[in-house]
Amino acid sequence: MIESMGDSEEEHLLMQLQMFSIRERRLMQRIKHYRELEAENHGLSVKAASKTKKVEDVTDFDGESVGAGKYKKVTETSVTHTEAVMNSIMALEAELTKVQRAKTKAIEALSRLRTESQKLENEEAGNDIVKTWAQKVLEARRQRDEK
Repeated sequence: MIESMGDSEEEHLLMQLQMFSIRERRLMQRIKHYRELEAENHGLSVKAASKTKKVEDVTDFDGESVGAGKYKKVTETSVTHTEAVMNSIMALEAELTKVQRAKTKAIEALSRLRTESQKLENEEAGNDIVKTWAQKVLEARRQRDEK
């Protein structure tokens, strides 16, 4: 990818615009996914889940081990942490706004660059016209002076 990058500022801006468009699309897809998730899960999403397993000896009423530690009691605990899907949507929308702002700046920079390039081309074309006119005037004077 780096090898294919050109040296011109316009090429860099175009590549940057493509990258911003990709990020923008991905963020919009994630927002859509979370909106669907919000509808399905009553506004909640699983943020993290953990499971703990505790193994201990079976004891009698006196607290003594039954069967000399041969019998074990296993306790499993599952904990699920949820969060409001709206929090995720708001974070993604904030990120989307940043990407869109950067994309807009890149578009403006590309537009300014193209406008300046067009101005330079027009000036050069004007200079060529003036140069051609000046050459014809000088040539006409030489021809007149030679007579």
